[in-house]
Amino acid sequence: MTAICYYVPELKLAGVVLVNSEVTSLPRYAIMRRVIDLVRGAEEPLKDWSADSWKEYTEARDKTIAANKKKPKPEVKPEVADNKIFAGIYTKEAPFGDIIITWEKGKLYHQPAKYQDVKEWKKPLKHKSGTTYTFRSDGHGFDVTFIMEDGKVTGLKQEFGEGEEKSFGGWTRKTLTGKLVGKTN
Repeated sequence: MTAICYYVPELKLAGVVLVNSEVTSLPRYAIMRRVIDLVRGAEEPLKDWSADSWKEYTEARDKTIAANKKKPKPEVKPEVADNKIFAGIYTKEAPFGDIIITWEKGKLYHQPAKYQDVKEWKKPLKHKSGTTYTFRSDGHGFDVTFIMEDGKVTGLKQEFGEGEEKSFGGWTRKTLTGKLVGKTN
């Protein structure tokens, strides 16, 4: 959810635009500007802020698409033959806690251990490349990369978004003696 709060003292106007979306902020600003114009009582034809926002959005989108076409394609890493090896419990100190990766009916699933009884928190992992998978939760995309050492899974790294706060760091795979790690339906 995002919010834009505005205050125009000259018009004795204050407002907020609330949106439950992960898209660009341009439509929110268009709504805010339209409200200000309406309250202002402008005599000239009102500016079409939505059309301007749409134009700005499509130009930025097209520029990004063109730039991405010029980038070299990422190296495709070989896939792991048996994805069942990723099933397990991975641990990390608070506030993160454990993550459970299960293998069910031919698919991998990701679920925080503290929500293991809540069906909505179990998300299917989609293969991206090599040992990297992706899942979506609450409108956001997350990358999960399984860490391999000497042919064994030792942990996982989970990432979200861009920039310096992109990585949540690593989880260490728990070693459970005599217990089944993950489901193998």
